[in-house]
Amino acid sequence: MTIRRVLWAYCAVALLVFSLYARTANASWWTDDNDPDNKPEEPLHTHPGHEDDTDPDATLEVACGSVIKLKHVNTGFRLHSHQVGYGSGSGQQSVTSVSQTDDGNSLWVVRGAHGKKRCKQGEPLSNGDIIRLQHLQTRLNLHSHNHQSPLSKQQEVSCYGPDGSGDTGDNWRVTTHTDSGKWMRGEEVEFHHVETGGYLHSHTVTFQHPIPGQQEVTVIQRQNANTRWSTEEGIYFPEPSKALPLAAEPLDDVVHEDTTPN
Repeated sequence: MTIRRVLWAYCAVALLVFSLYARTANASWWTDDNDPDNKPEEPLHTHPGHEDDTDPDATLEVACGSVIKLKHVNTGFRLHSHQVGYGSGSGQQSVTSVSQTDDGNSLWVVRGAHGKKRCKQGEPLSNGDIIRLQHLQTRLNLHSHNHQSPLSKQQEVSCYGPDGSGDTGDNWRVTTHTDSGKWMRGEEVEFHHVETGGYLHSHTVTFQHPIPGQQEVTVIQRQNANTRWSTEEGIYFPEPSKALPLAAEPLDDVVHEDTTPN
């Protein structure tokens, strides 16, 4: 009985060793290199500059209801807000831009314009459309008015309006730079402040305590390289024609302006 047990144990060890070898070996007799089933997997489809996209049909259009991060093209910083009020000017919640790409305080919900016709989730947006950008974490709207910004003494940008309620100072006209006129993810875009006529802007002027290293965000009256932004990380909805046949809730007001030359 003792010899039989030893033989069984030896066989068990031999089988275990062979199994481990077979799993890790790269011998030609174990796999057929000509078998298409053994070819290495193709990488998942990605869109240039958006390596997090794994769906070849991923939506590239920005739409009503999209939750987005906006990158300042010149500096690479993301538009940002937080529960820190300005120490001057309006005293409202401050808006800055930050270098981090994974900060939840840089997420904004694209909503319709204040006081206008409501738009549906997934409705694509184009050049000339008037929108609001609601800060996801604090539910206040991106806003501007005739107060001076704290560092460069340009026009202040703040967050305003509890739970998205605000005024016409929250309205921004989308200015695209695409041939189609559509607001596309990753393409440069500008935001024209409807009430004061300026453009959303950031630059390398930075704050100290309590938000060291964060860049000032302002409105300036003329377009330049520092008024350009691009839509980057976020949640994008399919066009209504591509979506499941579910009723879409209106997401406040969006104004579609006719930009066709007369």
